[in-house]
Amino acid sequence: MWKRTRKLAGIDPRWRLHDLRHWSATHAIAGGHNVRSVAARLGPADPTTTMRTYTHALEAFSSRSWPPVP
Repeated sequence: MWKRTRKLAGIDPRWRLHDLRHWSATHAIAGGHNVRSVAARLGPADPTTTMRTYTHALEAFSSRSWPPVP
């Protein structure tokens, strides 16, 4: 089912369903969504696990949030 859906959606055949899950979570956090709500959407992981896994997205988001100090 995933292979057919991936082909219909035009997603690169190298992407696994798990890759799409990581992509979605990374972009949600980098886009400013609350880590707790992203963790709830991902499933049984608690927010701490989600924060550890997606720290790179949190760092990207925080660097965009504040203007540079002159």
